[in-house]
Amino acid sequence: MSLPTGFSSSTEYFLEILKFLEKYSWIYTTANTCFIKEDVINKFPQEWINYFLNISENNLNFFPENLNTDNPPNSLKEFQLKISSLKADIEKFRTEKIINNSLNFKKVNVKKVHEITALANLILDNCREIDIFVDFGSGLGYLSECLYRLNNESKVLGLESDPDRILTATKRIKEYYPNAIGNIYFQNHYITESSDIFIKNCIEENFPKLKNPKICIIGLHSCADLAIVSINIFLLNPQIRKLIMMPCCYHKLTISNNLNKDANILFNNFPLSNCFKDQAANFQFSNFLNRPFLRLACQQTASRWRVMDNLEHLNHGEEMFVRGILETIRNENEVITKKKNKSTKTSYFDINVNKIKSIYEIQLKSNGIVLEWTKERELQVQKMLAKFPNGGKIAEALTCLQTSMQGICENLILYDRICYINEQSQMKDLNINSRYQKILDDKLSPRCFVLMSSKNS
Repeated sequence: MSLPTGFSSSTEYFLEILKFLEKYSWIYTTANTCFIKEDVINKFPQEWINYFLNISENNLNFFPENLNTDNPPNSLKEFQLKISSLKADIEKFRTEKIINNSLNFKKVNVKKVHEITALANLILDNCREIDIFVDFGSGLGYLSECLYRLNNESKVLGLESDPDRILTATKRIKEYYPNAIGNIYFQNHYITESSDIFIKNCIEENFPKLKNPKICIIGLHSCADLAIVSINIFLLNPQIRKLIMMPCCYHKLTISNNLNKDANILFNNFPLSNCFKDQAANFQFSNFLNRPFLRLACQQTASRWRVMDNLEHLNHGEEMFVRGILETIRNENEVITKKKNKSTKTSYFDINVNKIKSIYEIQLKSNGIVLEWTKERELQVQKMLAKFPNGGKIAEALTCLQTSMQGICENLILYDRICYINEQSQMKDLNINSRYQKILDDKLSPRCFVLMSSKNS
């Protein structure tokens, strides 16, 4: 999101965080269900294991934020302090404006309402000169509706690739906001970097009174590559004066087509800036800036971790441990699934072979046929339970370490995009200001940052 305090340049920051991620990549580069199979436990320093086996609930909760009051071993303290030095200060945006949810957000959960209203308020507070908003990935039209409800002069063009959502969004406008007809339009369109002409034609057709309008691209959930596509369209079109969007789903970034030419490049849009690419070239970065890294950046935040109670930690750790055991006994042509009659909130306390069998079943990938548990597999599970008597606590310790790293991983991805915008604006001789703001409660909405870019005259 920003350059952390203490770094004098982007080059210095990228180099330091790359060295850190390379050193501690064992914490996240294996899928959590494979942590036993891939022998992650033996990569754990023994003094770290001893520490987490005896940690209190309070100190476990505050560990990711380096607020624990006990005294971890020096090597673990070094890990915490390095994370603290790599964290960025984020500007927060708060609003006291409340939207009544009695009508237009019917059947929408609290999280979604929180996201819609916060982003709509931020957009209107920062776009008083804008003539039209183009909503990328407009979905069912909730953000467009909210902008109109807050300011009935707002004009919005919503672009959405799902035709069924377009029909629903249009129906909602007609039913709940008939006065908005003429101000809000939805179009079925899959957004690419070539969408600039389509957007121009849609505005001319649906808003003929707008002559040379000032445009702002907005987006509530700019998943994966859509965020980069949005940035490039913003850079391309001089009429698009602002870009306000919330990036998410980093783990869905597309794989590069150049894998055979350069095995160190995994994704089309990450790394993105030349500054980051130059530093990453000094590392075999595909080993640790990979899909698991992107997933880690999407995991729960330290704020969510902090409010978990001891029973939640114990249950989560034991479930991860059991899934890890089952992963070691399945064959390549098999999958492990929960039985359909079992709740996802199953208690994992006092775990044993019979309890595991009552929760999980083994199926063939090809046809879903459920296989019988063999005596051999039961014996394998028994041996694993005996070999790792504290497996659940170690699993939760691993999750704790991942949670500690989540914030700096997300910052790296998003700051890389800021650097890219700055590089491109210099090449195109544009005067652009870009920053991230935190606008949501990350206990409720983990992806809580919004990119705000503005072209100056």
